[in-house]
Amino acid sequence: MVSRSQRGATAIIAGALLFGVIGVLQAQSIGGVVAGSSRSFNGVVLSILLSNDTTDAMSAAKALGRRKDPYVADILDGLFAHMNGPESYRTTLLFRVVLEYVFLLPRPAPAKINANSHALSALLEKLQSIRDAATKRALLQVAVYLPASASQQPLLDEGAFLAEYLRSTGGAFAPERLAEAEAFLAACSAHDNAVLRSEVITLVELARDASFVRSARRYLKSG
Repeated sequence: MVSRSQRGATAIIAGALLFGVIGVLQAQSIGGVVAGSSRSFNGVVLSILLSNDTTDAMSAAKALGRRKDPYVADILDGLFAHMNGPESYRTTLLFRVVLEYVFLLPRPAPAKINANSHALSALLEKLQSIRDAATKRALLQVAVYLPASASQQPLLDEGAFLAEYLRSTGGAFAPERLAEAEAFLAACSAHDNAVLRSEVITLVELARDASFVRSARRYLKSG
C-alpha cells in the first residue's frame, strides 16, 4: 500500500516533471523518494532518468539499488530504447548503473535478477547491439544467474564477437574488452557445456593476454 507521504512525494516529482523544473528538487531527496518507492512509481523514475539533469538521474539510478521492490524491467526497457539516440552515451551509462546497483552491487542479487528474469533474458538476446564494453560486461555478469536456455545463444554470439575482435587486434585485449571477456568466461562457467567450451578454446588460441589465457584454461580444466 502506498503511504500518504509517498503519494505526496510522487505528486511533487510528477508536477515538477510536468513543468520541466525537475532540477529544483535536490538530488538527495529524489534518491530518497526513489529508494522508498515501488514499481507503480517506475514511470516517474524513467522520466527522471531521461531528464536533462544528470545529477538527478544518477541519484535515481543508484537509489533503485536500495529499493525493496526489485522490479525494474520496464525501466531497463525504457532506457535501452534510447541507447542509440542523441544522448546514447548518457543513457547507456544510466542503463549500466541500474544494472550494477540493482543486481550486482555490493554483491550479486539472484532474487532480484529472478524477479526481472524475462526482461533481462530479452535484453541479453540484444547484447551484440550494445557497443559499450562495460555495459556488455555488466549484462554478462547478470547472465550468470539467468536460465541456461536464455543464455546459450547470446553467449555463443559473444564468443564469436570476441574471437573476431581478437583477430582484428592480433590477439590483444584493450582493458575494457578484457573485463568483458572475463565476464564472458564466468557466464560460460555458470552454464557450462561442450559448445561453450569450444568457443573458449577458440579464444585461448587467439588471445595473447596471459591472465585471460590462464583463467580460460582453468575453466577448461574444471570440467
